Formats: sequence, structure tokens, C-alpha cells
Amino acid sequence: MDKVQPTWTPDGKTHYALVFVDPKKSAGSWVFSGNALAIHSMNETPFTVSYAVVLTE
Repeated sequence: MDKVQPTWTPDGKTHYALVFVDPKKSAGSWVFSGNALAIHSMNETPFTVSYAVVLTE
């Protein structure tokens, strides 16, 4: 069975892939490649995010 990548779209034309992280594994590193990144929590608990950007040509 193929898994379908969950997505979100603000306008029905532009689609963003969603990646859900297990809250029990909320510390660590995730490799990401793309044009946009949004960090969101499903609850009201404050959290901190640190990130780095590496440009490769």
C-alpha cells in the first residue's frame, strides 16, 4: 500500500507537504529540503525552534 503525503493548501493551487513529529521525539534534528518551512504545534504549550540554513549551488 502506498502512503500519501499529507498536504495543506491556502489557495487550492499551492500545496505544502506536512510532516508530523511525535511529541515524545520533539528534540533532535530533521533534514529538510524545500522552498518554505512552517513550525506549528497542535496545542497551546509554548515551544522554541532553532534552525540553520545551508545554501548549496
